[in-house]
Amino acid sequence: MSWTPQRLDLLGYLSRGRSRHRPRDAAHLYDGPYPFIQTGDVKHAGLYITDYQQTYSEAGLE
Repeated sequence: MSWTPQRLDLLGYLSRGRSRHRPRDAAHLYDGPYPFIQTGDVKHAGLYITDYQQTYSEAGLE
């Protein structure tokens, strides 16, 4: 899979949320196709977020 840089407003709805589960207790929510941008990813980014450490599965996205 290849990603190309896009502006966030062109990708869809962006909001801050909170997961109802703790990652160590709900492994089925992770390792899917959807980027899961965490506060640490934002903190370590410059002007652009070009890297992330985690992804959400279909269940996590719900």
